[in-house]
Amino acid sequence: MFFKQTSARSVNKRHDENFPVASMLLSAKVRPHMVAFYNFARHADDIADHTTIKKDERLKSLMEINHNLNDGNEINLPGWALPYLHIVNEGHCSKKYGLALLSAFIQDVTKSRYESWDELIDYCMRSAAPVGRTVLELHNETEANFDASDKLCNVLQILNHLQDLKEDFLLRDRVYIPSGWLGDINELGQNNETKGVRNSINRSLDRVDKMLIESEPVIPSIAGFRLRVEIATIFYVAKTLSKKLRKNDPIKDRVRLSSNEKLSCFIKGIFYSFKSVVRK
Repeated sequence: MFFKQTSARSVNKRHDENFPVASMLLSAKVRPHMVAFYNFARHADDIADHTTIKKDERLKSLMEINHNLNDGNEINLPGWALPYLHIVNEGHCSKKYGLALLSAFIQDVTKSRYESWDELIDYCMRSAAPVGRTVLELHNETEANFDASDKLCNVLQILNHLQDLKEDFLLRDRVYIPSGWLGDINELGQNNETKGVRNSINRSLDRVDKMLIESEPVIPSIAGFRLRVEIATIFYVAKTLSKKLRKNDPIKDRVRLSSNEKLSCFIKGIFYSFKSVVRK
């Protein structure tokens, strides 16, 4: 296949993630399983996003991985996918979420525009929500609020899309804002945002903020304190990033959180998690 095995740390650094993966907050028992899942998801995503490999080759590779994962065929899977198949076979998580991710990555190769918000959310339900579902499975969080988890994951996906609006358009010819919300789509490639682009960003953020409110119940539904802190921290990261995207121009410069802002989100996450324990 196209990519060599890498550690979760190197993948995180390479993609400049806003949201922690395989965090040190998580137990040592679960962390290797998280790394196996994350490496699988990230490498498959890298194939879909590759800018120098032809579309037909990327599509063929992802289709083969999808077929072999579904069949449990170790021989024809790339090395980076094997640890994920192993944790599936060991009963730690279901492969249906990995297959859902692959369906979204295949769609990334074949589809570049979204006509409506509902169409975009359908994509997020396969490209983002399965990540949260897998994390909850790996932690045996059977009583978690899964719908709220889906909402939070979808929020993270959309915020990432808004951060990468210009790059996705120029490098991959992809637009993750409903087509009807934009005037001239070529405005995404300019040096600064236009009024039309800003209006479409704000419209997206209005939906994001509503989804954030609907996602909050996932936090107190998490039984494990360390995972609850992790998810609460991510919740505050998403809230802070949404506010920054309203105030800053993602077409001019990629909007990201500072180290101090991330620390503040972590502290808020800890307090929220303690408060959730008291409420229970």
